[in-house]
Amino acid sequence: MNRPKTAVRRVKIEAGSRTYRVVIGPGLLSTAGRLIEETGQAGKCLIVTDKKVAGLHLERLLEALKNSPVEATCTLFSGRGESRKTLSTVAGVYRALCQGQFYRDDLVINLSGGMLGDLAGYAAATFMRGMRWIQFPTTLLSQVDASVGGKVGVNLPQGKNLVGTFYQPWMVVCDTEALMTLPERTYRSGLAEVVKMAVAFDRTFFELLRARRATVANRDPDILAEVIERSVTLKANVVGRDEQEHGYRMTLNYGHTLGHALEKAAGYRSLTHGEAVSLGMCAAAELAHELGLLSERDVTEQCNLLQSFGLPVRLSGNKGKKVRTDEVLAAVSADKKHRHGGLRLVLPTGIGTVEIQSDVPVKTMERVFRVFLERG
Repeated sequence: MNRPKTAVRRVKIEAGSRTYRVVIGPGLLSTAGRLIEETGQAGKCLIVTDKKVAGLHLERLLEALKNSPVEATCTLFSGRGESRKTLSTVAGVYRALCQGQFYRDDLVINLSGGMLGDLAGYAAATFMRGMRWIQFPTTLLSQVDASVGGKVGVNLPQGKNLVGTFYQPWMVVCDTEALMTLPERTYRSGLAEVVKMAVAFDRTFFELLRARRATVANRDPDILAEVIERSVTLKANVVGRDEQEHGYRMTLNYGHTLGHALEKAAGYRSLTHGEAVSLGMCAAAELAHELGLLSERDVTEQCNLLQSFGLPVRLSGNKGKKVRTDEVLAAVSADKKHRHGGLRLVLPTGIGTVEIQSDVPVKTMERVFRVFLERG
């Protein structure tokens, strides 16, 4: 049966520690009061956002909450990016919660992208040993990935997300209209995680993205809702099997091993997260081909789809901080050996399937990744 174009989509997340809904559709910020009421929430509500997002979306959210059972206040953060995802920023959320005399049964709302969402979620998880919280993600990256699954935390100078926990939200609300205000580069960065989900878990989804790449790139509202729903459903299936990443959930890290190393080496400035993941996927695919796991055709198909969305498939032409190959390779090897006692990578075995490979030869990985990083 064909779904009406304006229909609201709901995906059920069964994560073990909590079951909740991801609600997807246009104009949902304007119905926030009703949606929150559906969860049974009442009392005080702290909205955590940043100045740019507040200027675009906060007034609509506050208006929607006027006749709801929650009494909303707001705390704004200046500055954006990974440099703000720190314990000192979390302390700012704690101060606002203390000043407002919030308690465990009160609510934290994140109205922002994934970085501040991780931070707000960590604050909610740890203040009074756990408050309720709801996500209103405003970027494509956060709608399809960061807001689902319960990973919350902050960075340390030594690396990304080294402090954190698993803490599921009470609800996630993905308003597709918010995506229309995104800068082009930010929007396309989110498409890297969409392609990752398709390559890792669903060839049919991959074929849909390839067939509808023009409408996806142009932010057609109907295809956007479907893309978000399918991405979230795929992630929900993984999280439901392995909430706290003891094994299978590691498959969601496809493209992130080299991607995280590149982000750090580039100073979290010249590469967005999605751009780094795109490069990481391309390098991982080439390594999988070298190991006889992936056909050359599949390597090319993945590369072509990423490129069609304006995502980088080579490091050449990167502006900003120069990336040192040896520094990146050392970060990859040290991280994998420290965590697993050996080189363990998520590699594709076809479009729609990935596997955790625990016996990848270190020299092969270094040779393939070095060629990839220095090609240009």
